[in-house]
Amino acid sequence: MGQARLLAQQLTTMSSLYRKTKEELEIMDNDLSAYKVQKQEELNELQQQLSQFQKEHGDFQQIERFEALKQSPIIETLNERLKPTAKSNILTEKEWDALIDTFWQYMPSLTLFLEDKQTLTPLELHTTILTRLNFRTDDIALLLNISKQHVSNLKGSANKKLFSDGSARTLFKNLCRI
Repeated sequence: MGQARLLAQQLTTMSSLYRKTKEELEIMDNDLSAYKVQKQEELNELQQQLSQFQKEHGDFQQIERFEALKQSPIIETLNERLKPTAKSNILTEKEWDALIDTFWQYMPSLTLFLEDKQTLTPLELHTTILTRLNFRTDDIALLLNISKQHVSNLKGSANKKLFSDGSARTLFKNLCRI
């Protein structure tokens, strides 16, 4: 009889341990499910924040590309040409080609937009690119060897062709939306 009692005790202990372990597993499953739900909610919230950020600030990669473009050698050449000590402000044809190639490389969505329109004259295209690169009207006039008024007229003409907006002042803002 002593052995039956010992076996019964062992069975009770194992059964108790089994139930306790099963309950712990169920609690862990519930906690894991709750944790998964919590993380999914956090993920959804972050996705909404990311979408909102992109709506408000544009594509961050585009911002990074633009910053890299501003550091490119051809932009450094442009900035050198604008210094009072520069021998010449006017870019050579080879430099314009390098600027356009570099611009296309770093600003692909705007490039596709401009290529799709194909309505700009070369001078309007140069003005548009320099405007998007945030050069001032005075600087554009120096680089193109034309008057500030001519630059304003070119901006207005390009803006009208590209965005049906004849204002020279809104060209930069319109280009930034692309």
